[in-house]
Order: sequence, then C-alpha cells, then structure tokens
Amino acid sequence: MTRRLGGGQLSDDVATRLVDYALAVQGDAARPWDAAWGAVVEQAFVAGQLSDAQLERYVQQATRLRLTVRQRVQHGRTPAGGVDHDRSWLRLGPATAWSATVHVEQIRVEGGAVQLPRSWTPGREVGRFEYEAGTMRLRSGSFTHLPLEAVGRQRGFVHVEVDAGLSVELEIAGQALPQPVVLPADQVAGAVAGQVEVVDEPTGVYLAEAELPASEQPARAGVWFEQPNPARNEGSPVLVVAVLDQPHRVDLECEVRIGQETVRLAWVGSHSGGGVQGRGHYQALRFELSRLQRDRPGLERVDVIVRPSVERAETAIEPVPTWLGEWVFEGVPLDAPIEADRVSLDLHRVDGLPSLVEAKARALTWEEAAGQK
Repeated sequence: MTRRLGGGQLSDDVATRLVDYALAVQGDAARPWDAAWGAVVEQAFVAGQLSDAQLERYVQQATRLRLTVRQRVQHGRTPAGGVDHDRSWLRLGPATAWSATVHVEQIRVEGGAVQLPRSWTPGREVGRFEYEAGTMRLRSGSFTHLPLEAVGRQRGFVHVEVDAGLSVELEIAGQALPQPVVLPADQVAGAVAGQVEVVDEPTGVYLAEAELPASEQPARAGVWFEQPNPARNEGSPVLVVAVLDQPHRVDLECEVRIGQETVRLAWVGSHSGGGVQGRGHYQALRFELSRLQRDRPGLERVDVIVRPSVERAETAIEPVPTWLGEWVFEGVPLDAPIEADRVSLDLHRVDGLPSLVEAKARALTWEEAAGQK
C-alpha cells in the first residue's frame, strides 16, 4: 500500500484517509510507534497527496518539548534550566531529516510573567536539535539557559512554565521543504513546565579529599601561556589550564595572583573528554589574558589559582560531586608563550601536558571555596 501511495496509484480520498490514520497512530501515546506509519506520510508527500494541514500535524506530533531544570537550589541563586526535546518521544518516518529551532515566547514563575532581559528579543532562539534521516538518532542538540533569577528569589516549591515554539526545517525523501514549518507555543506538544525547590542551605554535592576513593583523588593539572597564531587570525592570548584524572567533569574557575592582588580571568572556551588511560575525565580550559597584559605591560610571572566553581556546583542542572580544594601554580611564566599551532597536547598521555610549573593542591572549606571567608 505504501509503495502504491508513493507511486501515485491511490486516489486522493484513499490517500487522505490512509495518512489521517497514520497521523492518528503518531499522536496516540498509548500506541507504540512504528516508523512504517511515518513512511506512509512520506510517500504521500512524494506523490503530492499530503495537505499542508497534514504536514503541520506530522511535525507537531513528531516530537515533544520539556523543561530541563535544576530540581533544588539555594535561595538567592539562579537554577540552570532550558527547553530541551523529549528524547523518549520521536515519531518520524525513515526518510525524514529534521532540524528544529526552539524559541521562547514567555516565561512564568508562580503564574507571573518574567520580564525578560533586553538581550532576549521576542522569539529568541534558545535551542536546536537535528535528526538524521534513516537513523532516528540525534545528530546534534543544544539549548541556552533561561533567565530564571526570579526562581531563586522565592522559597519553597516554585512552579516554572515556558511558552516555547518551534521552527522546523524538513527534508522528506531527499526533498527539502522550501519554507520551515512554524509552530507557535500553543501548538507544540509536551509539558514545558517544572518545579524547583528553593531552600536556605547549599544544595551542591561536595567531597573532601579524604572522602574520595584512592582511584578518585584530586586531579593533576598543568598550566601554560598560549600565543595564538596571527596567520590564522586567531583571538587573544590565553592561559590554558589542563586537568587530568578527574573523577567527574566539573566547571573550574581561574584567578591569577600578583603580589597581594587577585584577578579573576574570564573563561573563553574549553574541551573535555573521558577514559584517559582508564582514569577519569580531562579538561583543557582557556582563560582570557589580553586585559591583564594590557593593564600590566611587562608582566613576566604570575601565580595561577584553579578551583572548582561553587556557583556551578550550586546551580547546574545535574549536581556533580565537587572537590573542595584548589591547585596553586606558583611563578607561571608569561614571557615564554607556546604558539597555538605548535601545541600537540595529547591528553591521552600523562606526559602530554606541557606544564611549566608543578601544582600544589590545597583543601578548602565550603566557605572558602564559595568566597564567603
């Protein structure tokens, strides 16, 4: 029947009824999804027998959105959260390639509309996800954290709702639609809502060094000054902090100490991975140096202090066990940069770190790590 449909051998009336039944199955959560029903919709499209209304319904029912947010946060902090797609619900045909952009129309906290920052223009993109045709696998996905400061100003259980719409670019059986299918928030399936408990005490998960198993002791780290290659029009000089053997991936902060003064460096990028010679995660983080060099010309050496971010431990969507400690690199030279195109950092080898100084690990109290002492 599907083959006859794709060959244009069915009447419009029969094709319409067959597609309507396939769409009814697609939208019925009580029925398991078989991609063969999606193939019915695809073949109707190929034969020119798929109406605009049926195409919109196919897109509307293919995926669902959800609010992904930290479940418990300390009062005064902003819980991380964003609009993601529900990975348990994907109902497409085998020949449909899908690229969806999520946009936010409104955010409500405890029923009251949140005044969005000026940078949040109406319909701002806050997420994107793509599926490859034939595999039903996510090719890429990302979302932007929402401005949820109003949540942290409450106490108790706080209800959050997001009106989120979709703009979907489709390719069906190798044919790209000339225009995206746009669905406003009231036509998007899924419960883009959730609840956050706001409490007075810290909610992060913290471990002292003594609490870690021998296989998960605080990581080793290396640090060096990296000079971009001007021939590749690269950006500003950066301080690179590379950490090996981490038991968990955590966000790090970096400061430099010059005499009695401490300066926080801005994070500009990173990459990470896991399974390094049977050890934990590794990270290589880059921190901006140009302002420091501009304000202090001729600066040759600094002490570099690296510690896990308590702010991230307290607000990230998924709480990650965080070591309460820091690494101190004394006398890191800033007068001997490594050119970025010459660095062959192999993080899968212990000796791959071009560390210029040895780090000293030091345990911290929570108050010290959070900057409250």
